[in-house]
Amino acid sequence: MQNICLELMYGKTPTAGGQEMLWLSPMLDYSGSEEVKKLPRPRLIKTHFRYNQMNFGAAHKIVFVVRNPKDCLVSYYYHHKAFKHYDWEDGDFDQFYDLFMHRANKELGYGDYF
Repeated sequence: MQNICLELMYGKTPTAGGQEMLWLSPMLDYSGSEEVKKLPRPRLIKTHFRYNQMNFGAAHKIVFVVRNPKDCLVSYYYHHKAFKHYDWEDGDFDQFYDLFMHRANKELGYGDYF
């Protein structure tokens, strides 16, 4: 999706390796709004923030991409297992599924998927 948006906006596909893509479409969560504001317009910005956490004006265009919940669950589970700061290295998939599907809590960072 990111490549398609960049192709439409700039008329080119980013080069392999990803550095150009990172510069052309930064991740707001990591770059911060001040860095993003420095980019020339039009801008393509990625984020994991929820829609209601963003401050959009009437002129903004939004491409909203949602992953298949099953794919998201499995990917998020392995992401948690891979990083020690989540403290889930020995975590059980069934427990993770329960948290992901039914509980809006801080254990997974964003609450439940839905």
